[in-house]
Amino acid sequence: MKKNQVNEIFNSQTSRRRKIICFCLAIFLLFIITLYLLMGYFNDRKGYLISYEEKSDVNYKVYLKENDFFNEKYLDSNNRFIASLIDYINAAFKYEISMEEKDVNFEYSYHIDAEVNVKESTGSKPLFNKTYEILKNNNLSSNGKSHGEMNENVKIDYNEYNELIKKFVNIYGLNDTDSTLTMNMYVDVKGSCDDFEEDSNNSTVISLVIPLTTKTV
Repeated sequence: MKKNQVNEIFNSQTSRRRKIICFCLAIFLLFIITLYLLMGYFNDRKGYLISYEEKSDVNYKVYLKENDFFNEKYLDSNNRFIASLIDYINAAFKYEISMEEKDVNFEYSYHIDAEVNVKESTGSKPLFNKTYEILKNNNLSSNGKSHGEMNENVKIDYNEYNELIKKFVNIYGLNDTDSTLTMNMYVDVKGSCDDFEEDSNNSTVISLVIPLTTKTV
């Protein structure tokens, strides 16, 4: 084989290797660029967790009718009560929410219902159930804060509900029943912030359950 032919073959192989190497480098660079773009895309779309703390509480005082034994106008919640001495109950509902994120705008919506319920002692389905509107929907807002608070006091006419259920039980001669009055405060909170991809929505129910048609409460 002549020297010229050998040189041509050598140069051809060298050129082919260079093309293969350049082609592999191009594919590798294209892969790196694509991976980088994909990571940036998903990082932009990735949500992040916002921690928040929620507190709710209901406290109450039982106001007494005039009697010969108790000098106090009311008794606190850490007691048992003689039902016939109860004049009314004052319930204090409280709700708080706070977020680590700053500059959060809150919108509140809450309402209060009273629900009376009669069921058999051994059953779960109600014999009688009725709901009364106590406080209509109330809207509040807390702009530019990471903390929101709501307080509401409700005067509960215990005797009105107790007499209603006593009448129901007596008319139909019901025995072995459990009767309750439940005061429910429904709280809906929507938090919005520029850093949120979507608004944060939260619903809570705060309940106070009061036995009815019993001699002591």
